[in-house]
Amino acid sequence: MNTGLFAAAMVAATCAVASAQSVTPLSATRDIYVESFVVDSMSYSSAFDSDNAHSETLTNFNRVLDRYLQLGKQKATTHSSQISSLTPTGYTASFVTEETVACPSPGIAMGTATGQLRSQFRVDAPTRFSFDASLKITVNGAGTTVTSSVTLAGAEGAVASLARALPGVASTRVTGVLQPGVYTVDSGLDVSTFTTPGPDIKSGRIECSVSLKFLCPADFDCSGFVDLEDHGSFVAAFEAGDPAADFDGTGFVDTDDFTAFVTAFEHAC
Repeated sequence: MNTGLFAAAMVAATCAVASAQSVTPLSATRDIYVESFVVDSMSYSSAFDSDNAHSETLTNFNRVLDRYLQLGKQKATTHSSQISSLTPTGYTASFVTEETVACPSPGIAMGTATGQLRSQFRVDAPTRFSFDASLKITVNGAGTTVTSSVTLAGAEGAVASLARALPGVASTRVTGVLQPGVYTVDSGLDVSTFTTPGPDIKSGRIECSVSLKFLCPADFDCSGFVDLEDHGSFVAAFEAGDPAADFDGTGFVDTDDFTAFVTAFEHAC
């Protein structure tokens, strides 16, 4: 059985770029918001800005919001930005939400920044994918709260997810096969700081990046190419009975998976 697969590998020995052929982008919705609020001993001032957009024509989102507010010695700066793209070959997004407040004299200073993005696509045939996400949170001083999350989900629930609410870095990489259906990528960031009089400048920042690549089913190692490495990876998984070798998505690893992989490998998308 391995001999037949190796012969197929030799036919396709020249690397082929793996590209998805069965993904249809559906829509994307973005919502970002910033708000600043300061109070001194005599008065108060506030400022906010928001932007939301919905696209069913796959227009790339690219938006930045900034607000700076000062009243006496109290200061608050807020920032939220988002860049994203959804195409038949993949999805990318980068988010930043940030705020900085200073309250050196009697009063209050507060800043809030949020960002949310939902992108939806339909998979018409089994499609291999790689999903990478990272979250980085930086906090200076007490009084700052942060929440952040990224999720790839279908009708059966989450395929991949990442969340963080404490300073530091978190990342995830998930590979596999998306079965036919509708899937959604949700990203949400929220940072806010409230401070009373003190000498310290307080701040919070969240950085988020997401990359989802739609690949040829025969690109078993999700390298972006169909080559002999995919042959070796599949054979190893198949002989070990690894669920990753369930190439036809039936829930079982059997000779049908072997045949399906050979067929996909010979065509190399």
